[in-house]
Amino acid sequence: MIGVQSMTGYGKAMMENQEIMVSCEMRALNGKFLDLDIRIPKFLMELDMEIRKNLSQKLLRGSISVFYNISTKPSVALQEVRINEALAADYHGKLNALQGKLNSSHSDLFAQIIAMPDVVQTTDAGLSDEAKKLILECSLLAADNLNEFRKTEGQALYIDLLNNIEFIEEKVQKVIALEPKRKDELRNKIYSNLAEHIKNGEIDESRFEQEVLYYLDKWDIAEEKTRLSQHLTYFKDTMNVQQCGKKLYFISQEMVRESNTMGVKSNFFEIQQHMVEVKEKLESIKEQILNVL
Repeated sequence: MIGVQSMTGYGKAMMENQEIMVSCEMRALNGKFLDLDIRIPKFLMELDMEIRKNLSQKLLRGSISVFYNISTKPSVALQEVRINEALAADYHGKLNALQGKLNSSHSDLFAQIIAMPDVVQTTDAGLSDEAKKLILECSLLAADNLNEFRKTEGQALYIDLLNNIEFIEEKVQKVIALEPKRKDELRNKIYSNLAEHIKNGEIDESRFEQEVLYYLDKWDIAEEKTRLSQHLTYFKDTMNVQQCGKKLYFISQEMVRESNTMGVKSNFFEIQQHMVEVKEKLESIKEQILNVL
């Protein structure tokens, strides 16, 4: 089972009932944590917290923008008209009294009263509970589609990561094969350097051999090779675990540490060449892991 999923992705869902038509789109980018940017109409802000709660259980990580497009069916009105009858009556009484004082006989009081502030009011009618439930269901379906997209992208990531790991494993085997040659050359180098400084003096072969062994031990990379090989195996195993991005990142850091140490301690050009290529692949792996969920 492949556990690698891409952090980036896209998901969309559309639903409708007798009252509304709703579409939900999600776009996901890299992120250390879950960061939800929910773009929902103001008259539905009451759903924001519930949407966040539901999505946080499905999406886990990433910077995710959520867009809604909600339209009502022709038979449904989102606004209601209300008449403030008390205010209209007050306007009527006072305007009628003013008309009498001014001895004015020509006036359409009704038209004037209707045009007065706050007499005719519109308010949001809101959506039914069934419509709100549909919006929540559409959000979850879009999240599921986003996760499917992430899995598909994750398969390509898995293949790239596996190829890079196998390349490093091949390099480690080449380094192991070079070990006898490296030790012989290091030994000869130490003897050659000593011969340049000691011409007529006697050399304590036993003591000198101890010094040679000391430096060979100092330059020994056996532990680093073993640990790097173990990390490579652990990395491959972890790629089959769900939500493995963070763990893969930590393992890659350990691999970088061991490869750097091997390159420095080897003191041997052919091995250092291989380790340069290993570090190039590790840099590529680190960039890829940034996009792993």
